[in-house]
Amino acid sequence: MKKLLSLIGTFALIVTVTSPVMACLGQAARMVTELDKILINTTLNPIYIGQRNKPNGQEIKEAIKKKNSNIDIDAIVISDIAKESAIVTGNKTKYTGAAITVKFISTNFTELKGITGSVNTLIIFKDIIYVGTATSDTAGNLYRSTNGTTFSPVASAIITGKVSILTVFNDAIYVVTANSTSGKIVSNLYKSTDGINFEDITTTAKIKGTISILITFNDAIYVGTAISDSTGILYRSTNTDGTTFAPIAPLIVAGAVTSLNITNGIIYVGTTIRNSGTGHLSSILYRSTNTDGTIFVNVRRIFGLIKSWIIFNNTIYFGTAIIVGIDKLDGKLYRSTDGTTFVDVTTTPKIEGAVTSLTVFNNDLYVGTTTAFDTISSTGNLYRSDNGTNFKDVTKTATNIIGAILTLTVFNNALFVGTAISKTTGKLYRSTDSTTFEDISAKENIIGAVESLNITNNIIYVITITAADSTNGKLYKSDNW
Repeated sequence: MKKLLSLIGTFALIVTVTSPVMACLGQAARMVTELDKILINTTLNPIYIGQRNKPNGQEIKEAIKKKNSNIDIDAIVISDIAKESAIVTGNKTKYTGAAITVKFISTNFTELKGITGSVNTLIIFKDIIYVGTATSDTAGNLYRSTNGTTFSPVASAIITGKVSILTVFNDAIYVVTANSTSGKIVSNLYKSTDGINFEDITTTAKIKGTISILITFNDAIYVGTAISDSTGILYRSTNTDGTTFAPIAPLIVAGAVTSLNITNGIIYVGTTIRNSGTGHLSSILYRSTNTDGTIFVNVRRIFGLIKSWIIFNNTIYFGTAIIVGIDKLDGKLYRSTDGTTFVDVTTTPKIEGAVTSLTVFNNDLYVGTTTAFDTISSTGNLYRSDNGTNFKDVTKTATNIIGAILTLTVFNNALFVGTAISKTTGKLYRSTDSTTFEDISAKENIIGAVESLNITNNIIYVITITAADSTNGKLYKSDNW
């Protein structure tokens, strides 16, 4: 019995001594892993950083998890965070080994500061950004930025009124403003060769009416004006300095000039005329017939004002808009294969609303429309076609797209869609596959109805409206989306 007890005691002692050792060895084998065996994908997906200059550690951990699903992000430490990289180390209880560098793209829209009012126009002149704003129908400011982020007013007391148009011609910047004189809105035209000192050339230009549009073509400036809602004049500059203008002769372009587009060396002019009998407003499309852009012919009568214009599969497309009720809009889509004969695009399903924007992405034509635009609720649709005739309503499949479609553009191989949910709120969407549209507004802290998307020098600018009367808004930019 003593021998048996002695054996049992010895066995117990062996168990007591060896079990913790074996347990520790087993636990170590289970827990400690070389970091480079689990963190394999070191190039991460883009990280949204909004108005910040770099991501935080938790955002980087979550991006690591998306590319390395088996990793325990609570067992890693993030350090040396930069805008496009960070260092990852293990906590030594679960992951060990050398530190690993992960790389990523920090995507963000930066809000540009120092601007008051809503942005009407933006242009680059001598590597400096100029922005024109409105604080009312007849007041606004001209701003400039040398660093592309912070703006200050152009110190020129001569410029007054709402800044509605900016353009560059023959190494000079031109500014169009709207002012109130004797209760009427009139335009002023300014010119500068250095972007600081401006001269008022309104008198020498001898332009009558409110300037509605200004473009350059074949070493000349073309100016469209509205004297009333159904009368206006198309002017062309007569000298290389762009200071004197003359009406296009013969004066066959009738109506208030509302649009100018250039395609294949031809100027297309859209005008409006009010029917004296019914009082209804109609539009007419003209085209130039000579290389100088001085002779025009009537193409056809169209439904609504021309709001968008594009070339798709060697065919011209343009969209129109017209008010059909209180805050209700309608329009049509037209096309031409020869630049002379334009026909309505009859589609199934029918394209509903004002055609506010057109773009081409992934070899498809996209049409953005607005059916209602008011303070409380704005609506619209996004259509897509691979042949320019048969369209699909994208908003029925991409159900997260809400609001009136105000603007479309393509940037860095992605389609951007700007909408208005009301006159002061909206969304910015992005798609890389034409099927899935991501709402990036909240992530990027973009505030307001997205009125316009502008691509300049590989930078996308987002213009938003935050006041119902369009007298206030914000401007954002991004070069890394």
